[in-house]
Amino acid sequence: MRIKSLRALAILPVLMLALSSCVSNRYSLDEKPQSYIIVGSGGGFTNLVASTYVYPNGQVFETQTFVDSTITRPNIKRKDARRLFKDLEASNLKELKFSQPGNIYLFLTYVDEGQKYYFSWGAGGKLPPKEISEFYIRISELTNPE
Repeated sequence: MRIKSLRALAILPVLMLALSSCVSNRYSLDEKPQSYIIVGSGGGFTNLVASTYVYPNGQVFETQTFVDSTITRPNIKRKDARRLFKDLEASNLKELKFSQPGNIYLFLTYVDEGQKYYFSWGAGGKLPPKEISEFYIRISELTNPE
């Protein structure tokens, strides 16, 4: 009986290591991953800017100017987040440039290992390229499933 107990104790560290590797990193707005996406809107009379941050592990945060707190939103499925980032990498978004903000505007920012790709639109009917608007809609649907 004592040998079985010793075997169980020997397996315990291996089991704990395996389980800990299944837990993804947890991030915050102060400690972001190397790649992340921000979508949002801003402008108008108050110039309020609402931003939704999406991380590759599925974490979602929301911020608003003039509010001194961060809203932790429900996570999206990790596989959906990974697919989003994989599709972003496979797209030609990094080669596009589009900045046509209006009084009220929408924006999409993709940060990848320190490189920032920023797109904004809202000026008098000037629409962004299809790839940008499709990603904005897709991210908005994932983060606001209502």
